[in-house]
Amino acid sequence: MAQVSAETPTQGLQVPGSATEETGRLNGAHSRRGTGKDTQLRRLDPHTAVVILIDSAAAVCAVRSAGGSAAGAVAFLGAVIGVDLIERHRTRRLSPSALDDAPALAARGIIIAAVTTAVGLPVSGEGIPGSAGPLVTATAYVVIAVVGRAVGYRVLRLNQARGRFSRSAVVVGTGPVGTKIARHMADHPEHGLRPVGFVEVAPPARPERLPAPMLGDITDLPRLVVENRVDDIVVSFCQMRDAELVDVLRACDRLDCEVHVVPRLFELGVDHSAAVEHVWGLQLLRLGRAPFRNGTWTVKRLFDIAFAATVLALVSPLILALALLLRWELGPGVLFRQVRIGLDGRRFLLVKFRTLKPQPDDTPATWSVVGEDRMGPIGAFLRRSSLDELPQLWNVMRGHMSLVGPRPEQPTYVAQFARRHHRYHARLRVPAGVTGWAQIHDLRGDTSIDDRVRFDNYYIEHWSLWQDIKIIARTLASVLGMRGG
Repeated sequence: MAQVSAETPTQGLQVPGSATEETGRLNGAHSRRGTGKDTQLRRLDPHTAVVILIDSAAAVCAVRSAGGSAAGAVAFLGAVIGVDLIERHRTRRLSPSALDDAPALAARGIIIAAVTTAVGLPVSGEGIPGSAGPLVTATAYVVIAVVGRAVGYRVLRLNQARGRFSRSAVVVGTGPVGTKIARHMADHPEHGLRPVGFVEVAPPARPERLPAPMLGDITDLPRLVVENRVDDIVVSFCQMRDAELVDVLRACDRLDCEVHVVPRLFELGVDHSAAVEHVWGLQLLRLGRAPFRNGTWTVKRLFDIAFAATVLALVSPLILALALLLRWELGPGVLFRQVRIGLDGRRFLLVKFRTLKPQPDDTPATWSVVGEDRMGPIGAFLRRSSLDELPQLWNVMRGHMSLVGPRPEQPTYVAQFARRHHRYHARLRVPAGVTGWAQIHDLRGDTSIDDRVRFDNYYIEHWSLWQDIKIIARTLASVLGMRGG
């Protein structure tokens, strides 16, 4: 069996024409698209800086005006800055409104004030009766923050109207809607977008009539984003089929840009619970950022480490007992190691308990072990209970895997499935998981690959930390119910 050292980075599996191949080639270039002062200026987003500055001042003023302690002011300030940093990608909007921010600021202020007071760091003085203290402080915070943001947004709009702080944008589609939105960007720079060009399957008959130059084909979008230092992609109606366009946009996931889409039937309005914005009255729907670009993705990794370390410490006697039983049933070599494909097509060495008697090295690998006659009673029990996968927690600790994610497969099968099943390669955008959305729906073993791909990509597009917790809870229920295979 071929083995790969888990200590040494290996060449990732590149699926021809896939988003994995494209982003893998461009990630380094895009991260180096500026140097020195230029890079620092690009990292300093003025909207984020203004919001943090205003919210920080509002937090301190609110606590001090309510007579709170210095420790309470520091705690309130720290919590406010932390939330702003986590949500910093949401601060860069095309038409920001302080009044639109008010409900979220109110919820934030009440929660922070209540929690801070509960842990013994009062944010209000003794002159304010009992439970009314946190509410008074939260109210002061909201009022100051809303007024401050209104002024700050006004200053930003004035600067953007003068061409400062603008972001470069490429428009996908050269039809009437794409042309109109590019003209709106150029005529109303207060929205902060500057059109640098168009991409389309084929250029229009009169490209000179476009308000910005043609940059190239839509399929070249990831490369053009890097070469033209594009900050925003605006997708209007174009000649490419939606299914193909999804793959192109996913190839931009790792690039430092935001994606806005002109929604179909936009004239009828869009649900305002969505991230709806507008450029001079023309609606745009901002697509959600890829999960690995969210601040909470770091929390996922910390949760993985904490959970895996805790479980390994608690069940170490069980792991030892299972190893001894397998040694008795199968002989030496109770751990099974196999090369699998993980994040971005990189290879790693997966570790689990061996449940089958060894077979000759030249025996072809099989897709499923269902019906194997090399499995003893101990191995069968481990399979049904899924306890054979406990050693994978070590893979989680080392960063090869996550607790929750798409199931990793062998390189041969990954290459085969990527050719046969549309968007199989998109599963490689996040780390492989010990369990996952597909697994808890019994999509493991000899089951439909198309279904697995659909479930895995759904999980990635709708990822949240709470979703991970639910999947882990359902996995534990499956283990207790002996539903493994």
